[in-house]
Amino acid sequence: MQASFHITIYKERGTVSMKKYVVIIDLHCDPTIPSGSGDSGGGNAYSRSLLQELQKNNVYHIYITRKKYSYLEEYIQMTSFSEFYRLNLGDWGPIDKDVLQNYHSLSQKLISDILSKYENCTFIFHSSYWQSGMLAYDLAKQYNTFYVHTILSNAKKKKLTGAVDDIAAQRIHEEEKVFQHAKFLICSSMSEMTEMQELYSIPSEKLILAGLKVDSHYQFPAYNTRGEVRTNTLGNILSNQQYFSYFSGINRDDDYLWWNRKNFIYFGRIHTNKGIKEIILAWLQAYEIIGKDMPNLWIVGGAPSQIEQFRNSIKEECPQMDEMERQHRIIWWGTLPPEGISTLLLKSAVLITHSKYEAGGLVLLEALNQGIPVIATANGYGKDYLTNWYNGFIVPYGDIAALKQKLLFFCGQPFLTDYMGANAKQSAEIIGETFDFFASHMMAYGLYPSKKKASFSKQNKDW
Repeated sequence: MQASFHITIYKERGTVSMKKYVVIIDLHCDPTIPSGSGDSGGGNAYSRSLLQELQKNNVYHIYITRKKYSYLEEYIQMTSFSEFYRLNLGDWGPIDKDVLQNYHSLSQKLISDILSKYENCTFIFHSSYWQSGMLAYDLAKQYNTFYVHTILSNAKKKKLTGAVDDIAAQRIHEEEKVFQHAKFLICSSMSEMTEMQELYSIPSEKLILAGLKVDSHYQFPAYNTRGEVRTNTLGNILSNQQYFSYFSGINRDDDYLWWNRKNFIYFGRIHTNKGIKEIILAWLQAYEIIGKDMPNLWIVGGAPSQIEQFRNSIKEECPQMDEMERQHRIIWWGTLPPEGISTLLLKSAVLITHSKYEAGGLVLLEALNQGIPVIATANGYGKDYLTNWYNGFIVPYGDIAALKQKLLFFCGQPFLTDYMGANAKQSAEIIGETFDFFASHMMAYGLYPSKKKASFSKQNKDW
């Protein structure tokens, strides 16, 4: 059932109905830009999921981001309940997100100008990432209301893991203020909730585990493992997962080695902190051991210029990389939509991630939902949900020898992907029951009552 949300106040001369708008301030991410493109990652997927849920449920909201490219519109009327703004902070293209705090005053003025158009309205502010949190803190005081904040990442944990930037001290100072004064902090993972309590002394009653939504293409892939096409959906209604067997004359028990050959895959942002260099080094070392029987390495994400810049930065440490690319053993796919990544996952043995730091790690959930095991570091969802030899492996960041060993496990055990993949799918179903993405946000806004969610327990199989 869809419903709009409003409040009623009483004045001396009668009753006035006032619209209550959720104002989402998210200068860090633009939900129209695909994840894996440029500096876009899980934050873009998060904001896109939130927008879709608010639109579907007819909640009045205003979404405000920054204008990264000159050709992007500055205003879009999406629905009668949903409006989208991009702040023009200057004519220099996609500015580095690490300088957004320098445009705080300008951003606040531009947002105030936008909100001045909304008469007889009240606002609830919702910020994502720390610079937007600075704006929500000041705007909540200006409009005599409250704000909630989505963390996405925090500087204290990044500093502990070595994934720091040049403005860590300023960021920590601002985060302490933003986190302490928010009515609620929305967390993507249990690990992030623990970090808030241990590093920032945030009481547990202010923390809400919303999780991250997984795109339907990972739950209902366009093809099955035999390459048969799934039936289409009608509108937004997901049909049962049925596949059209257009090669009905072929014996279904036949084993086609050329089709069933699996590859290793990474997908996400192309960034030093994501450990892509370490993944390539581990793959190259494993290749030296087993040669032509080594599965290919697929790297998904990034624009061509970004990939080239990253390749050039690691060439000296990976001298064999050029030859492996010429042989199509290492393939850079660039940015792909969810349906494209989902299709590549069907031909993959395992997802390899190797981040210095992750608050959550949406790619891990996406792989688990599709029944693909994961190799990850002990960050975010890797720490929360992976169990060695059950649904994947945990490898310490920078331990290339350990990462190489795990790759060789999948080369030497052809049924390891099937065994772990079944467990991965089961894990994903249980994890999904612990999240209620939309209800968690509505509770934070004060528009839904609180709801107790189930918890997830890792398998005790650390063999």
